[in-house]
Amino acid sequence: MSSGDHLKYGPVIVLKGHHKGRIGYYDDDEDTKAIVYFGSMFLCSGFYDIPHRFLRQANTEDLLKRNEAIYRELGFRSESGGLIEDKYNLLLEKHYIDETLADNYIRVRFEKDETFRNTRVFLSHSSEDKPFVRKIATDLKQLKIDPWLDEWKIRAGESIPQKLSSGIKDSDCVVVVLSKNAIASKWVEREWQTKYWDEIEHNQALVIPVLLEDCKIPELLKTKKYADFREDYNDGLTELILALP
Repeated sequence: MSSGDHLKYGPVIVLKGHHKGRIGYYDDDEDTKAIVYFGSMFLCSGFYDIPHRFLRQANTEDLLKRNEAIYRELGFRSESGGLIEDKYNLLLEKHYIDETLADNYIRVRFEKDETFRNTRVFLSHSSEDKPFVRKIATDLKQLKIDPWLDEWKIRAGESIPQKLSSGIKDSDCVVVVLSKNAIASKWVEREWQTKYWDEIEHNQALVIPVLLEDCKIPELLKTKKYADFREDYNDGLTELILALP
């Protein structure tokens, strides 16, 4: 999740320079720089050469934040005027982000992928935190890690407690998303505690806490280092990925 050398073709975020904050399509390399289109390469009139060290792969949070920023910017420009070309370029970038978000979610939600790492991750969370957990699940699956998310795994007519139980049992670890809502949820408590006793028995880290917001940490988890998403989503995601078995 760091900037630099290992970019894959697809969405990238610009971290430095004149285009800082923008989302573009990384298409290829030219000398020591990357070729980036801020929009679909078939609609853009040209591309930009941007140093690799200024870029990193864009995650779901990056896409959503940039989408909101463009929406606000377009509203501001509508009120204050501005160049038509600038608005057009923003619309091209927004169109690319919208398409990428839709394609990513449909792909991870419905397409089967046989190239997963040997890591199955149960995502224990409050239903109130579902939008955040969908982002994590989407990004994990794009990294070939198999997330267990209830709305993806439980079909109409199936027993919810039975599917949850088998999901926890079959997962290599439980990632518990800690928030005020989660701390108040008995469901969440039962889910991660089930794996916690396996952790003690096998002397392995099978419960990985993720901190979404300031909240009261359960006593059994206080000695654990958590992946911290409070300040920066990308930093938290990197910490989480490094902690997975």
